[in-house]
Amino acid sequence: MRKNGYFFNVTGIPYKTDLEEQSLLLYYSLFNNSLTLTSCLLLS
Repeated sequence: MRKNGYFFNVTGIPYKTDLEEQSLLLYYSLFNNSLTLTSCLLLS
């Protein structure tokens, strides 16, 4: 999400570069996937 020339990630921390955006999105998706996986394993 772009706001006043800055990007904001999920945590609301502003960052400027596309590279940061990509790595953060990758990190969050990996984090969410592992969280989902862990939940499934715990519940099963």
